[in-house]
Amino acid sequence: MPIITVRTRLLLGAVALALAACGSKEDRIESGLKKGAEFARQSDWDKAGVEVRNVLQIDPKNARAYLIAAQVSEGQREPKRAYGQYLKALELEPSLIDAKTGLARLYLFVGDLARAESSVKDVLAAEPANVVARTLQAAILAREGKAAEALALAKQVMADGKATADTSLLLAGLHANQGEWQPALAVVEAALKTEPRHLGLLQAAVELASARPQDAALADKAVGFFQRATAEAPKNQELWLAWTRYHLGRKEIDKAEAVLRNAVKAQPEDGKRTLALVEFLQSARGVDVAEKQYRQSIADKPRDMALRFGLANLYRSSNRPADAQKLLQEIIELSDDVPNVVAARTQLAAYRLAAGLRDEASSLLAQVLKANPRDSAALVLRARLQLQAGNPRDAVIDLRAALRDQPGAVEVVQLLAQAHRTAGEPQLARDALAEAVKARPEDAGLRALLAADMADAKDIKGALSEVDAGLKAAPQATRLYDLKVQLALAQNDPALALKTLEQLKLQRPGDAVGPLRMGQFLAGQKRFDAALKEYDAAATLAPADTTPYMAAVGLLGGLKRYDEAQARIQARMKADPRNLALHHQLTGELAMMRRDLAGAEKAYRDVVAAAPTATNGYLNVAQVLGAKGDGAAALAWLSDAEKTLPTERALPLARAEWLTRLRRHDEAITLYDQLHQRFPEDITVVNNLAYLLAEIKGDRSSTERALTLASRLADSSNAGHLDSLGWIHYRLGQYDKAVPVLEKAVAMAPGSAILNLHLGKALVKSGNAVRGREFLRKALDSKVDLPNLDEARSMLNRA
Repeated sequence: MPIITVRTRLLLGAVALALAACGSKEDRIESGLKKGAEFARQSDWDKAGVEVRNVLQIDPKNARAYLIAAQVSEGQREPKRAYGQYLKALELEPSLIDAKTGLARLYLFVGDLARAESSVKDVLAAEPANVVARTLQAAILAREGKAAEALALAKQVMADGKATADTSLLLAGLHANQGEWQPALAVVEAALKTEPRHLGLLQAAVELASARPQDAALADKAVGFFQRATAEAPKNQELWLAWTRYHLGRKEIDKAEAVLRNAVKAQPEDGKRTLALVEFLQSARGVDVAEKQYRQSIADKPRDMALRFGLANLYRSSNRPADAQKLLQEIIELSDDVPNVVAARTQLAAYRLAAGLRDEASSLLAQVLKANPRDSAALVLRARLQLQAGNPRDAVIDLRAALRDQPGAVEVVQLLAQAHRTAGEPQLARDALAEAVKARPEDAGLRALLAADMADAKDIKGALSEVDAGLKAAPQATRLYDLKVQLALAQNDPALALKTLEQLKLQRPGDAVGPLRMGQFLAGQKRFDAALKEYDAAATLAPADTTPYMAAVGLLGGLKRYDEAQARIQARMKADPRNLALHHQLTGELAMMRRDLAGAEKAYRDVVAAAPTATNGYLNVAQVLGAKGDGAAALAWLSDAEKTLPTERALPLARAEWLTRLRRHDEAITLYDQLHQRFPEDITVVNNLAYLLAEIKGDRSSTERALTLASRLADSSNAGHLDSLGWIHYRLGQYDKAVPVLEKAVAMAPGSAILNLHLGKALVKSGNAVRGREFLRKALDSKVDLPNLDEARSMLNRA
């Protein structure tokens, strides 16, 4: 028997501890991977991400961890991050099949069918029977418009008995694309018998069962699937929202609210759910109910600044800027979280800037940028302020800085290009757009901006080339097809436009957008019957979408085929009684086309009855009353409407316009003053108030106040607003300041008689009589009823 000394025992103990530590490390890695995969299956992306990060801290080169991380990124709809993680997984383990299929799925998602097909072939070369790869192969066929081949392959995979849930989902999707809802749901239900807890299958069952709320056979199953899906993944907010939308589609408001409240109960710490509930209450129950819920939630969670931000947004959307700013100030004072304080100051600065309070906005932005010199939102706001102040090169510096952290951000790039153009640097504007496209070649919005810039410079060929490059990267980007059609028509090539729209229909065979765009194009080509057929095809593909229906009715009304148009409205009203307000609205529009004012008034009053919280019905009734010559009745009607909808801006604004039209100027000015106090950022209110003060009041103090108000209009792209500012300068005798502003306005709207009149007078008064008389003659030759024509004629007659 060997002798075991104390030293030997110590050595053995050390070895045992080392082995235990190694085993513990491996166990932790394996446990983390299992937990991460399970959380990912439950769509609990946050927890899945935590588990993966823990694994990578232990083993930074774990390929399976990167694989799960990529799946999490996919679930969070971050394909670019997922792409990098799949590549990393393959770098670490080149034979990892799941990573290869993940990449193929991403390529398919972004429309890069060639690379998707290459990845699938790579997988099938290694595993010819790989079910996921064969399923993706069928999906690629479907995206190529080969629906029959895709369906056959999917059925073959199913028949082989090795189909995955993805195969079932693809087959169901192919059935759904052909409007075969029952067979599609049957495929998913069969798969659920094998995998009853598979969240993807449950989500598909939910979507299919709720896709046609009017189909009783499907709808009866929808709630049961929603219950199963939310029980399986209670943290998946999108499921709860889909369930809510389902009840909203059936006009079951109380049930929709109950779903959202249950979602909050299921995850009370998730503030996003409370925000979703309040947003629903705002749209379904009104601002007052939503505000009450916000106040209650803030009382329950006083340190949850997201709720205060939400209430501030409610005030903003309901035109209560003063209340919104007060709440943002509360956040600044109460929050101990720097990002919250910075965000509140930035939003507050935006309000100050919109109200023309540039110094206050500048001070707030200075505080934000002192705390974080790279705050993108603040940099962009300061750039806007600099553009307003006439400092485009300073704006360029800030916008370049903002792009460092968000390269290719469309809003920032667009503003940067504008700053360069304002600084007289059109080539640098083009370069900025080109740099952004290089950084984000798949972004259709950036491609469209660059192509539009080329088109503005009359480089149609270059613009078309850029659009084609964009379509190669994003073959389903409707915006690029629209732009290509516009470019084709700009160079008088309707054949290219037609071919482009045919390509759109091929790329999106189950989507209504193709035939809808084709119908709009054919209507523009005066091929009206062909256009109607396309609108009807679009309506068949998307029966719940009212756009094709509205387009068809509008086309028939424009052709004075009123009876056909009305017949379509009656048929749709019978089939779709939930959209009564829309049907009555279209009926009213047809009646107005026929000059049937009594019929129009009845229809628009029916709109009000069907949608009492929407403003368009009230505004249209006022329009009909005015068309009847009863302006007083229109004013009374709008005044009553304001009592029903006291927070709506459009109603008092329309009443102010009617007062102006009826020459009740003092009342109009008083009302515009009240509106300016309520909505200081509203440019229309500012413009109309300033113009009336200068043109109607006309005294020095009123006109100087008008100039103070209108100074905010200097950078406007609206010709009428610039005309107001220029005319106020004129009324103050500041002719040299009036001329450049009015010239800019006339350049935007060269056919406007009133703008030509104002510019002509300003030119004459500034000493340029010869050029001024050209504009005066143009104004007088228009035969438009213009104010103070005697003065204009006198200027013309002076030699």
